[in-house]
Amino acid sequence: MVKRERAEERERVSHLIIMFRIFLCLIGVALFFAGIHLVGDSDVEWLLGENDNKALLKQAIGQFCVIGSILILAVLGWTCG
Repeated sequence: MVKRERAEERERVSHLIIMFRIFLCLIGVALFFAGIHLVGDSDVEWLLGENDNKALLKQAIGQFCVIGSILILAVLGWTCG
């Protein structure tokens, strides 16, 4: 009886860990694409001569998103592999 309950609890915990890893993977991919979009958008604004401070801020945020997503995905690959 106790062994069955422990096995069910381990199964629930492993299921939650898998779901958390999938969630982090999706967050990492979304951050990557958002960062790429922001960096590209800031380049267009810079070329058109619009507000340079706004373009630099968008580029910085985009680079932060890309670096963060790479770190998230690298840690996931390291811990899952």
